[in-house]
Amino acid sequence: MKKLLIFAISLLPMQALQAQDRVGDFSLLDKDGVYFQLSRHGNRQAVVLLSEGAGCSSFTRSVAEFESIDGKYADGADGFEFLLINATGEHNRAALRSQSEAYDNLPLLMDETQLVSEMLGFSTVGEAVVLDPRSLEILYRGSVSDLDRALGEIASGSAVSEASTSSTGCNLTFAARNQHAGNPVSYSQDIAPLLTENCARCHHDGGIGLFPMDSHQTIQAWAPLMRNAVLTRLMPPGQTDPHIGGALMDNRHLSSDQRQKLVHWIDAGAVKDTDADPLADLEWPATEWPLGEPDDVIQIPPKEVPATGVMDALVWTDPGYEFDEDRWLKGATAVPGDRSVVHHIAVRVIPPGDGEPTEEMTGTALVLPAYGPGMNDRFLPEGTGLFIPKGWRLLVNVHYTPNGRATVDASKYGLYFHEDGFEPTHEIVIGGVRVRGKDAFVIPPQDDDYEIVRTSRPVPQDAEVVAFLPHMHYRGKRVKWTAQYPDGTEEALFSVPNFNFNWQLFYDLEEPRFIPAGTTFLVEGAWDNSSMNPNNPDPNATVRWSNMDSAQEMFAADVLLRVAVNASTHKPQN
Repeated sequence: MKKLLIFAISLLPMQALQAQDRVGDFSLLDKDGVYFQLSRHGNRQAVVLLSEGAGCSSFTRSVAEFESIDGKYADGADGFEFLLINATGEHNRAALRSQSEAYDNLPLLMDETQLVSEMLGFSTVGEAVVLDPRSLEILYRGSVSDLDRALGEIASGSAVSEASTSSTGCNLTFAARNQHAGNPVSYSQDIAPLLTENCARCHHDGGIGLFPMDSHQTIQAWAPLMRNAVLTRLMPPGQTDPHIGGALMDNRHLSSDQRQKLVHWIDAGAVKDTDADPLADLEWPATEWPLGEPDDVIQIPPKEVPATGVMDALVWTDPGYEFDEDRWLKGATAVPGDRSVVHHIAVRVIPPGDGEPTEEMTGTALVLPAYGPGMNDRFLPEGTGLFIPKGWRLLVNVHYTPNGRATVDASKYGLYFHEDGFEPTHEIVIGGVRVRGKDAFVIPPQDDDYEIVRTSRPVPQDAEVVAFLPHMHYRGKRVKWTAQYPDGTEEALFSVPNFNFNWQLFYDLEEPRFIPAGTTFLVEGAWDNSSMNPNNPDPNATVRWSNMDSAQEMFAADVLLRVAVNASTHKPQN
């Protein structure tokens, strides 16, 4: 699925087309952290953008006229969508929120890198651009004074009579672009180290990445796709809202500086500046078990993977492993048999019981460390364990992505236990919200933002948040966690504004976050069951909860908590 999606995106028109008649697809977050992607608004006749810059005195007049035109088409029958885009590279979200109070609630997109503004060809503050979100064609560019006329012609089905006019606002400055024009980005000093640090751990021979990043020649060939993946935030995968919460152990972002360097280097021809090629010298460890030899190894039943097609991503398999005594787990890791087709491996431990896995079993499961592209293996923190009771058994779910070559996968899972007599000071427990039951929600056909809001039970003791784990299926859209503290205050902790079922990730915090006893987690999420969701298997279906059918939906917003051990809750079982 992921590889097909990336390939499809690579076919979209790029900025390099003549006269900037078309642009590439792009994604940005707005001032409130809401995700916007141009191509996902293909049900609109046009997307209307105005370059924002509050420091420009003429912008007050421009935005007032823009708001007036927006109001004229407010009934939505025209199919126009109006947005502002900050084109000055402002990084301060609070400042943009303050500015937007004067904008009549128009959405304000944050273009911190100015890369989208560059691609759109903005040159002044208060410049309007009208885009066809299906063809990515620029239908009009220029003064707001001529915008109403242009939209009227578009609404009537006519060609825009004057598709380009002059905009007289304050000139925009693109500092990074100017710097890189005078001091070109270096492949050997800038790009190769960037790709090594952020991309090559998946993009190497035998890895899950679509292509290996093992030479300049390869990078140059794939450069247009890489550019598009950066501008649409498809890569790196699993990106979160960088303005909410702390740093992650597995960073899910390129910095603004890194994105600017990569895109500008590609725009300049993706040239090589030295004879040496740092990517060609990369070596990846051949160690089968990155955490060392496990205490127990579970062989996941072999699976035939066809050359093509889509395999059901939600089939739980019982490999026949039962815990014969109470154990404290200190770590676990999965080893894919064929990394080129194994997208992710999810692992659960369920209570004792006979027969095939059921929705009820998996709904009460413990979540164990998993395998996914870009995830690093690690042990639990010092003095910390995950308690697994005697008699519980293991379930595994392997998500495959056929790659054009039929193969048989035989993946393995390794468990690492604390030694007998280990007395942990802390353990990992699961908090947050899990919604279950056939009537838990009913998502109507073609609903592009079906919201779900739930509040967790209070945290019973002081704890530290160590990770977040969201889980939905193909229609999953977004999820956000907010702490509601006992003193009545609230704080946004974490947000995944563009959930993607193809990436099943643990978001491990670099520094644990203290949560006092009595805190609840407010979880806000949504599904997109519309035709504009490229992952949607059937936008005309009514969707309900199912833990065993990926064509239906789930909603889990787990919070992994590190708490002091209460020995009375872990008495040995006979």
